[in-house]
Amino acid sequence: MRRTNAWTAALAVLLAGAPASRATGGDPASAAAPGAQAASAPAAGARGDRGRAPGAERGRTTHGTKPATAPVPPLRPRGAELEAARRIAAEGRNEDAERMLDALLTIEPARLDVLLERAQVRAHQGKYAEARADFNDVLVARPGDLTALTGLAYTLAWSGDLETAEWTFRRALEVEPGTLDAAKGLAYVALWRGQPGEAARQFDVLARTRPDSAELQVAFGQALYAEGHRAEARAAFEQALALEPGRADARAGLDATEVRTRVEATVLGGITTRADAPEEAGVRFAELAIEPADGLRVWAQYDDTLSLDNADLARRNEHVPAAYLGGLLGWGDRNVTRLEVGYRDLPGGIAQGLLRGEQVVGVGQRSAVRLGGWAGPREDGLVEAGAHAGVSLAAGSYVRIEPAAYWGRSGVAGENEVRGALSIVAESRSHAEIGGGVAAGRAFGGTVEGDLASGFFRAVLPVGGHVRAQLLLTHERPPAGSAVTVYALGLTVSAGGPR
Repeated sequence: MRRTNAWTAALAVLLAGAPASRATGGDPASAAAPGAQAASAPAAGARGDRGRAPGAERGRTTHGTKPATAPVPPLRPRGAELEAARRIAAEGRNEDAERMLDALLTIEPARLDVLLERAQVRAHQGKYAEARADFNDVLVARPGDLTALTGLAYTLAWSGDLETAEWTFRRALEVEPGTLDAAKGLAYVALWRGQPGEAARQFDVLARTRPDSAELQVAFGQALYAEGHRAEARAAFEQALALEPGRADARAGLDATEVRTRVEATVLGGITTRADAPEEAGVRFAELAIEPADGLRVWAQYDDTLSLDNADLARRNEHVPAAYLGGLLGWGDRNVTRLEVGYRDLPGGIAQGLLRGEQVVGVGQRSAVRLGGWAGPREDGLVEAGAHAGVSLAAGSYVRIEPAAYWGRSGVAGENEVRGALSIVAESRSHAEIGGGVAAGRAFGGTVEGDLASGFFRAVLPVGGHVRAQLLLTHERPPAGSAVTVYALGLTVSAGGPR
């Protein structure tokens, strides 16, 4: 059987015309089943659990995975051999079914029904390139075949090509308006792309038209949970179980959405370096957090990275440990409020209280606005303060761009600094996250004036169901004195709650 390249594949879809056959296109329900991890993280500092699919690790989603043993859609069989191959495939024995289909095609290479069956069997094994080639061979010979179009679209989606998959699902709807498999496919693409609100809207419409479909209830529940609506998601999973008792993905959804206390501990150790002083090693960040209820997180935190909020400390290349008690509350649709109180001892034995907070407001499906600030009354009568504003903008399915502006004052009359910052965060399907940013600004109105700059790099790599490794690098170049760099490496370990 010949292989078709990407250009041939696209041509085959473009050639699609009137349908020659109809089928149900596969069961992608388990492709986003609870137990997969999510993709969209809240803006920095808003570390709630909203926006995760059931079973997701904090701040991440896996989308586009294929179902392991989903039933192969019914076709128009010819003969006992094809019927036997379909039964074997329905039992999950896809490799055996593929061998039988290969043998049939060796004898009768023109059998498009066998070729179409093999395409679906290959897709369910993760042989996406081979499946696409088979689907496109069918479309070249039989333009407009609805089964081939929808099968090709799901294969594209499972392989990660969501843009082409969406286009192909829409082409199938043009061939036959209202076909359920293509409409489901568009909703799944929205969910896998990280647009749970749009996915929930589409699945809701489909579930109302097919109230007997457990699959649609499960998908609706997954989208609701990813959007942060735990109670509504549980209701959808319960409805799916009422329709189909024992359904595994519905049961997993109920387990994942059960409200359970979650405990999470993070420790980062590292080295602080500066040109005019010896290296300092030690604990740079530690946090113990508890999530006693949905959307609520409280923590105790120790921070000894760089005290960039204090212009005077930054200029003198000093870092001062601070301790915080804080909490975060997710409320409404996509709002997150964070508030912390803290304390630190400044050089010279000057005590300072700290109060900082941030409000994050969701805008659209995947963007947000951030507003925050802090104040630090000191024992010597000075009051330091700062404020920031920024936005988090979606740039594709797995990338966020976050521009922001910062202002700070040291407490000395007229002494201020301003910074503009830009950071980019990317998340992979394997739940890894990598991000970095730069900032530049100027200090003015004090004894030392001049340009300043800073930057950071952060990477998060899941190494188990409840463990994440983290790497952090921060760099500060003050307007006077030498630059300071902090390297930190550590782990986050969680227990309880949804994974």
